[in-house]
Amino acid sequence: MIGSHVSMASIFSERMKKPNSLYLQKSIVNLINPKILKEDLNDFLAITYPGRSYRNQGHQNVAVYFDQIKKQTGIKFEKQNFSPNISWAKNNLVREFDRKIKSNYSPKSSTYIKWNGFIKNLFLEYDMIGMRSFQNYVWKKAGADQSKTLVISANIDSVGQDPKTKAILHQGDFFGASDNASSVVSLLNLTTVLNKMDLPFNVMVVFFDLQEFGNLGAHAFVSEYLSKIKNTEILHINSLMISKLNVSKKPKDFFLYGPKNKLSEHLLSQANILVPEAKLKRIASAYISSDSGPFIDEKIASLTLIGLDEKEQKLIGHKISDTVEMIDFYHFGLGAKLLYSLALSALYPL
Repeated sequence: MIGSHVSMASIFSERMKKPNSLYLQKSIVNLINPKILKEDLNDFLAITYPGRSYRNQGHQNVAVYFDQIKKQTGIKFEKQNFSPNISWAKNNLVREFDRKIKSNYSPKSSTYIKWNGFIKNLFLEYDMIGMRSFQNYVWKKAGADQSKTLVISANIDSVGQDPKTKAILHQGDFFGASDNASSVVSLLNLTTVLNKMDLPFNVMVVFFDLQEFGNLGAHAFVSEYLSKIKNTEILHINSLMISKLNVSKKPKDFFLYGPKNKLSEHLLSQANILVPEAKLKRIASAYISSDSGPFIDEKIASLTLIGLDEKEQKLIGHKISDTVEMIDFYHFGLGAKLLYSLALSALYPL
């Protein structure tokens, strides 16, 4: 059951519909409850067991999960069906390999051999992906000003990898609890709140497929879906691994990747005011391999919120250790609060 989404919405007050004060925004941010996050995360992972690779049952059950969301909350996500642009993904992969590996390592080095093998393996995956169709899930609500749109996203797929060869693994219990189910359940809870608000401008919440295979879902959304929206200013906020681990040495540290400008500095500042318990730090560059890439390619302002640092990502990234038991739910709650805060700061700047 996904009843916590219903309970979250039920304590949303009439005054919160237009949160144009610090008090009201703090009230919305404080709707986040670590216990609810844990219940929702367990529900999502149980339905999508054993993982969300495109070649297993868990991936297919994502549709079942969204059907349950609709039945229990009335919130409907539109399916954007797309055929992945495999040529685009392959070209990006080759360019990255040439820039990072080919130009820095000898063909006989272990690093070169490992990554060259990974490329060959991924190309075989692309051949199989290219024979299928996939879905992004899109929720949208019109606001008073039709000339602006806020897009908030998280990727919904997960994969395993062989630690030695980097080959993609489809079998096994690769839950992807932190990467990226933590963002999925946080963003779904945020959607229940946005659904009740009087929005100043348009909002879309999008769950991308195939992020793990070169951001193919995000590319399809930007090139096929978002391109139909004309004469509108767009801001994109992406959520990635916003949980924290029980072994985190700095559990209050979170990171906001993206260009340093007036807008991003305002969002950073307001989010830190709304969630003073956390430390949201600025990284003045795009996050490599995130779903921000296709937005940036089209010159759309894009920011990525991340909880896990590099050491934490290496510990659980694409491994069977990425489970609910590894998550520190109090500090995961801070990450969800920061996601709420960035959205509120964009919609209602103080």
